[in-house]
Amino acid sequence: MTNRKRIDVNPLNSIVPIIMLILFLVALYYLAKGVFFILSWVSPLLLLAAFFINRQVVIDYVKMLFNLLKTNPLMGVVGLLLSFFLFPVVAAFLFGKALLYRKLGQFSEEIQKRKEGQFVEYEEIQDEAEEISLDLPELQQKPRKKIKIEQSRNSSKKNDDNFSDYEELFD
Repeated sequence: MTNRKRIDVNPLNSIVPIIMLILFLVALYYLAKGVFFILSWVSPLLLLAAFFINRQVVIDYVKMLFNLLKTNPLMGVVGLLLSFFLFPVVAAFLFGKALLYRKLGQFSEEIQKRKEGQFVEYEEIQDEAEEISLDLPELQQKPRKKIKIEQSRNSSKKNDDNFSDYEELFD
């Protein structure tokens, strides 16, 4: 006779994970319901804030819906219905998009300022050094020694002679 392992299938072992999954989905439902309730009260303010932060975001969304109505009427109607019934989610999305575009604009301005330098307004202040006059004694120059031209023209001399000629310039 062959050795076969007997597999014990107990239906009670899978009940605990199924109950935990159901509890997780119920908790997720109530969480989503609470968030949707809060968004339903705040959504008009979010839409106005999105319009004031970056009005182009709201205008582009409305244009997109009307273009969708013109090109594909069925999808346009579906888009309008979803926008109506999910208005709190749409308002929160437009608000987030407006904030993101604003932050990206500030970031790109900062990069451009770093690249080109920042323009700073300034006032021209008169230099006080122009008004102050210094009474300095006259500069007394030392008499210069004359360098022999023949020595500099004679190329057969060693480098030491050339160096000594050079030193004579500073004496």
